Amino acid sequence: LGGGNWNAPLERWGIDGNNAVVRWCKARVRAIYMAADAFVCNCREIETEALQCHVPRAHVHYLPNAVDLTRFRVPAPGERAEIRATAGWPAEALICLYVGRLSEEKGVMDVLAAWRDVRHPNALLVLVGPDMTGHPLDAGPLARRYVAEHGMGDRVRFHGASNDVARLLRAADIYIQPSHYEAFSNAVIEAMATGLPVVASRVGGMLDCIVDNENGLLSTPADPADIAAKLQRVIDDPELRARLGERARQTVVEDFDELQI
Repeated sequence: LGGGNWNAPLERWGIDGNNAVVRWCKARVRAIYMAADAFVCNCREIETEALQCHVPRAHVHYLPNAVDLTRFRVPAPGERAEIRATAGWPAEALICLYVGRLSEEKGVMDVLAAWRDVRHPNALLVLVGPDMTGHPLDAGPLARRYVAEHGMGDRVRFHGASNDVARLLRAADIYIQPSHYEAFSNAVIEAMATGLPVVASRVGGMLDCIVDNENGLLSTPADPADIAAKLQRVIDDPELRARLGERARQTVVEDFDELQI
Protein backbone atom coordinates (compact mmCIF):
# COMPACT_ATOMS: atom_id res chain seq x y z
CA LEU A 1 0.00 0.00 0.00
CA GLY A 2 2.98 2.29 0.42
CA GLY A 3 3.56 2.47 -3.34
CA GLY A 4 1.54 2.02 -6.51
CA ASN A 5 1.09 -1.75 -6.56
CA TRP A 6 -2.26 -1.57 -4.79
CA ASN A 7 -3.75 1.08 -7.06
CA ALA A 8 -5.25 -1.44 -9.48
CA PRO A 9 -6.95 -3.55 -6.76
CA LEU A 10 -8.26 -0.39 -5.11
CA GLU A 11 -9.71 0.75 -8.41
CA ARG A 12 -11.57 -2.56 -8.75
CA TRP A 13 -13.24 -1.68 -5.46
CA GLY A 14 -14.10 1.80 -6.77
CA ILE A 15 -11.37 3.56 -4.78
CA ASP A 16 -9.04 6.06 -6.41
CA GLY A 17 -5.50 5.03 -5.47
CA ASN A 18 -4.40 8.68 -5.61
CA ASN A 19 -7.12 10.34 -3.57
CA ALA A 20 -6.21 12.27 -0.44
CA VAL A 21 -7.15 9.56 2.06
CA VAL A 22 -5.22 6.84 0.21
CA ARG A 23 -2.20 9.13 -0.18
CA TRP A 24 -2.33 9.79 3.59
CA CYS A 25 -2.40 6.04 4.29
CA LYS A 26 0.49 5.45 1.93
CA ALA A 27 2.49 8.16 3.67
CA ARG A 28 1.92 6.50 7.05
CA VAL A 29 3.06 3.14 5.68
CA ARG A 30 6.14 4.74 4.10
CA ALA A 31 7.01 6.24 7.49
CA ILE A 32 6.93 2.76 9.03
CA TYR A 33 9.12 1.43 6.23
CA MET A 34 11.68 4.16 6.73
CA ALA A 35 11.87 3.54 10.48
CA ALA A 36 12.72 -0.13 10.11
CA ASP A 37 16.29 -1.44 10.22
CA ALA A 38 15.44 -4.18 7.74
CA PHE A 39 12.57 -4.83 5.34
CA VAL A 40 12.03 -8.45 4.30
CA CYS A 41 10.21 -8.93 0.98
CA ASN A 42 8.82 -12.32 0.02
CA CYS A 43 8.44 -11.38 -3.65
CA ARG A 44 10.24 -9.13 -6.11
CA GLU A 45 7.16 -6.96 -6.59
CA ILE A 46 7.18 -5.99 -2.90
CA GLU A 47 10.94 -5.48 -3.07
CA THR A 48 10.42 -3.06 -5.95
CA GLU A 49 7.65 -1.28 -4.09
CA ALA A 50 9.87 -0.83 -1.01
CA LEU A 51 12.61 0.69 -3.15
CA GLN A 52 10.07 2.96 -4.87
CA CYS A 53 9.13 4.18 -1.39
CA HIS A 54 12.80 5.16 -0.94
CA VAL A 55 13.65 2.50 1.62
CA PRO A 56 17.47 2.28 1.51
CA ARG A 57 18.70 -0.57 -0.71
CA ALA A 58 20.83 -1.93 2.13
CA HIS A 59 17.71 -2.33 4.29
CA VAL A 60 15.71 -4.29 1.69
CA HIS A 61 16.10 -8.07 1.61
CA TYR A 62 14.43 -10.53 -0.76
CA LEU A 63 13.41 -13.69 1.10
CA PRO A 64 10.86 -15.82 -0.75
CA ASN A 65 8.65 -18.39 0.90
CA ALA A 66 9.96 -21.94 1.00
CA VAL A 67 8.65 -25.50 0.99
CA ASP A 68 9.15 -28.57 3.17
CA LEU A 69 10.11 -31.01 0.42
CA THR A 70 9.61 -34.03 2.64
CA ARG A 71 5.96 -33.09 3.12
CA PHE A 72 5.23 -31.76 -0.37
CA ARG A 73 6.46 -34.47 -2.69
CA VAL A 74 5.43 -36.50 -5.71
CA PRO A 75 3.06 -39.39 -4.96
CA ALA A 76 4.39 -42.86 -4.39
CA PRO A 77 3.14 -45.67 -6.67
CA GLY A 78 -0.52 -46.35 -5.93
CA GLU A 79 -0.80 -43.42 -3.53
CA ARG A 80 -2.90 -41.22 -5.83
CA ALA A 81 -5.61 -43.86 -6.10
CA GLU A 82 -5.62 -44.46 -2.34
CA ILE A 83 -5.94 -40.76 -1.56
CA ARG A 84 -8.76 -40.34 -4.06
CA ALA A 85 -10.65 -43.23 -2.54
CA THR A 86 -10.29 -41.74 0.94
CA ALA A 87 -11.31 -38.26 -0.26
CA GLY A 88 -14.25 -39.60 -2.25
CA TRP A 89 -12.85 -38.33 -5.54
CA PRO A 90 -13.41 -40.27 -8.79
CA ALA A 91 -10.58 -42.68 -9.48
CA GLU A 92 -10.38 -42.00 -13.21
CA ALA A 93 -11.12 -38.26 -13.32
CA LEU A 94 -8.62 -35.69 -14.53
CA ILE A 95 -8.61 -33.46 -11.44
CA CYS A 96 -7.82 -29.76 -11.54
CA LEU A 97 -7.26 -28.56 -7.98
CA TYR A 98 -7.61 -25.12 -6.40
CA VAL A 99 -6.52 -24.57 -2.79
CA GLY A 100 -7.38 -21.40 -0.92
CA ARG A 101 -10.17 -19.47 0.69
CA LEU A 102 -13.30 -19.06 -1.42
CA SER A 103 -12.81 -15.35 -1.85
CA GLU A 104 -13.41 -13.06 -4.81
CA GLU A 105 -9.85 -11.74 -5.02
CA LYS A 106 -8.58 -15.32 -5.30
CA GLY A 107 -10.34 -15.56 -8.67
CA VAL A 108 -12.78 -18.29 -7.64
CA MET A 109 -15.56 -16.93 -9.83
CA ASP A 110 -13.13 -16.51 -12.74
CA VAL A 111 -12.06 -20.15 -12.69
CA LEU A 112 -15.69 -21.28 -12.49
CA ALA A 113 -16.54 -19.13 -15.51
CA ALA A 114 -13.49 -20.57 -17.29
CA TRP A 115 -14.49 -24.12 -16.36
CA ARG A 116 -17.75 -23.70 -18.29
CA ASP A 117 -15.68 -23.48 -21.47
CA VAL A 118 -13.27 -26.32 -20.70
CA ARG A 119 -14.05 -29.41 -22.73
CA HIS A 120 -13.05 -32.84 -21.46
CA PRO A 121 -15.29 -35.84 -20.82
CA ASN A 122 -13.80 -36.63 -17.44
CA ALA A 123 -12.34 -33.40 -16.02
CA LEU A 124 -13.29 -32.39 -12.48
CA LEU A 125 -12.54 -29.06 -10.79
CA VAL A 126 -12.05 -29.50 -7.04
CA LEU A 127 -12.05 -26.42 -4.81
CA VAL A 128 -10.36 -27.00 -1.46
CA GLY A 129 -10.78 -24.24 1.09
CA PRO A 130 -13.19 -22.50 3.45
CA ASP A 131 -15.88 -19.93 2.81
CA MET A 132 -15.13 -16.44 4.13
CA THR A 133 -18.40 -16.20 6.04
CA GLY A 134 -19.22 -12.63 7.00
CA HIS A 135 -16.44 -11.16 4.85
CA PRO A 136 -17.42 -8.76 2.03
CA LEU A 137 -15.27 -10.74 -0.44
CA ASP A 138 -16.78 -14.12 0.46
CA ALA A 139 -17.43 -16.00 -2.78
CA GLY A 140 -18.61 -19.32 -1.35
CA PRO A 141 -22.41 -18.90 -1.67
CA LEU A 142 -22.08 -17.14 -5.02
CA ALA A 143 -19.81 -19.89 -6.34
CA ARG A 144 -22.21 -22.66 -5.32
CA ARG A 145 -25.12 -20.80 -6.85
CA TYR A 146 -23.17 -20.29 -10.07
CA VAL A 147 -22.38 -24.00 -10.31
CA ALA A 148 -26.01 -24.93 -9.72
CA GLU A 149 -27.40 -22.37 -12.17
CA HIS A 150 -25.07 -23.53 -14.95
CA GLY A 151 -25.57 -27.25 -14.43
CA MET A 152 -21.95 -27.86 -13.45
CA GLY A 153 -22.61 -29.99 -10.40
CA ASP A 154 -21.06 -33.08 -11.99
CA ARG A 155 -17.94 -31.14 -13.06
CA VAL A 156 -17.19 -29.11 -9.91
CA ARG A 157 -16.74 -30.26 -6.34
CA PHE A 158 -16.51 -28.09 -3.21
CA HIS A 159 -14.29 -30.13 -0.91
CA GLY A 160 -14.23 -27.64 1.97
CA ALA A 161 -11.29 -26.88 4.23
CA SER A 162 -8.54 -29.44 4.73
CA ASN A 163 -5.89 -29.99 7.38
CA ASP A 164 -3.76 -32.06 4.99
CA VAL A 165 -3.42 -30.17 1.73
CA ALA A 166 -0.13 -31.92 0.93
CA ARG A 167 -1.96 -35.23 0.72
CA LEU A 168 -4.74 -33.87 -1.50
CA LEU A 169 -2.22 -32.32 -3.88
CA ARG A 170 -0.76 -35.79 -4.47
CA ALA A 171 -4.16 -36.91 -5.79
CA ALA A 172 -4.48 -34.12 -8.38
CA ASP A 173 -3.40 -33.79 -12.00
CA ILE A 174 -3.32 -29.99 -12.47
CA TYR A 175 -3.18 -27.03 -10.12
CA ILE A 176 -4.94 -23.69 -10.75
CA GLN A 177 -4.26 -20.38 -8.96
CA PRO A 178 -6.40 -17.63 -10.58
CA SER A 179 -5.69 -14.83 -8.06
CA HIS A 180 -6.31 -11.20 -8.99
CA TYR A 181 -3.27 -10.25 -6.92
CA GLU A 182 -0.86 -12.18 -4.75
CA ALA A 183 2.40 -11.67 -2.91
CA PHE A 184 4.17 -15.04 -2.91
CA SER A 185 1.78 -17.98 -2.98
CA ASN A 186 2.65 -20.87 -0.71
CA ALA A 187 -0.04 -22.91 -2.45
CA VAL A 188 1.64 -22.50 -5.83
CA ILE A 189 5.12 -23.62 -4.79
CA GLU A 190 3.60 -26.46 -2.74
CA ALA A 191 1.78 -27.67 -5.86
CA MET A 192 4.97 -27.29 -7.88
CA ALA A 193 6.88 -29.28 -5.26
CA THR A 194 4.30 -32.05 -5.67
CA GLY A 195 5.14 -32.18 -9.37
CA LEU A 196 1.88 -30.69 -10.61
CA PRO A 197 1.64 -28.54 -13.74
CA VAL A 198 0.41 -25.14 -12.58
CA VAL A 199 -1.78 -22.56 -14.31
CA ALA A 200 -1.44 -19.32 -12.34
CA SER A 201 -2.19 -15.63 -12.75
CA ARG A 202 0.55 -13.40 -14.08
CA VAL A 203 0.80 -11.39 -10.85
CA GLY A 204 3.11 -10.81 -7.88
CA GLY A 205 5.24 -13.69 -6.67
CA MET A 206 3.92 -16.02 -9.37
CA LEU A 207 6.46 -14.31 -11.61
CA ASP A 208 9.24 -15.23 -9.17
CA CYS A 209 8.68 -18.97 -9.46
CA ILE A 210 6.94 -19.59 -12.80
CA VAL A 211 8.47 -19.13 -16.23
CA ASP A 212 5.63 -19.32 -18.75
CA ASN A 213 5.64 -22.54 -20.78
CA GLU A 214 8.77 -23.76 -19.01
CA ASN A 215 7.62 -24.84 -15.55
CA GLY A 216 3.98 -23.68 -15.65
CA LEU A 217 1.52 -21.58 -17.59
CA LEU A 218 0.71 -17.96 -16.76
CA SER A 219 -2.76 -16.54 -17.37
CA THR A 220 -4.18 -13.04 -17.40
CA PRO A 221 -5.82 -12.25 -14.03
CA ALA A 222 -9.60 -11.82 -14.01
CA ASP A 223 -9.80 -13.14 -17.59
CA PRO A 224 -11.89 -16.35 -17.69
CA ALA A 225 -11.33 -16.80 -21.43
CA ASP A 226 -7.55 -16.82 -21.03
CA ILE A 227 -7.75 -19.06 -17.96
CA ALA A 228 -9.93 -21.48 -19.94
CA ALA A 229 -7.49 -21.48 -22.87
CA LYS A 230 -4.52 -22.26 -20.60
CA LEU A 231 -6.41 -24.98 -18.75
CA GLN A 232 -7.60 -26.52 -22.01
CA ARG A 233 -4.07 -26.57 -23.33
CA VAL A 234 -2.66 -28.44 -20.35
CA ILE A 235 -5.69 -30.75 -20.14
CA ASP A 236 -5.38 -31.74 -23.79
CA ASP A 237 -1.63 -32.43 -23.73
CA PRO A 238 -0.40 -35.17 -21.34
CA GLU A 239 3.20 -34.65 -22.47
CA LEU A 240 2.96 -30.95 -21.61
CA ARG A 241 1.53 -31.80 -18.20
CA ALA A 242 4.41 -34.17 -17.52
CA ARG A 243 7.06 -31.70 -18.71
CA LEU A 244 5.69 -28.76 -16.74
CA GLY A 245 5.22 -30.84 -13.61
CA GLU A 246 8.73 -32.27 -13.72
CA ARG A 247 10.28 -28.85 -14.27
CA ALA A 248 8.09 -27.33 -11.54
CA ARG A 249 9.39 -29.82 -9.00
CA GLN A 250 12.95 -29.16 -10.12
CA THR A 251 12.45 -25.40 -9.73
CA VAL A 252 11.32 -25.76 -6.12
CA VAL A 253 14.14 -28.18 -5.29
CA GLU A 254 16.68 -25.74 -6.69
CA ASP A 255 15.26 -22.42 -5.50
CA PHE A 256 12.63 -22.84 -2.76
CA ASP A 257 13.74 -25.72 -0.54
CA GLU A 258 13.28 -24.53 3.06
CA LEU A 259 16.51 -26.23 4.04
CA GLN A 260 18.46 -24.17 1.52
CA ILE A 261 16.94 -20.67 1.77
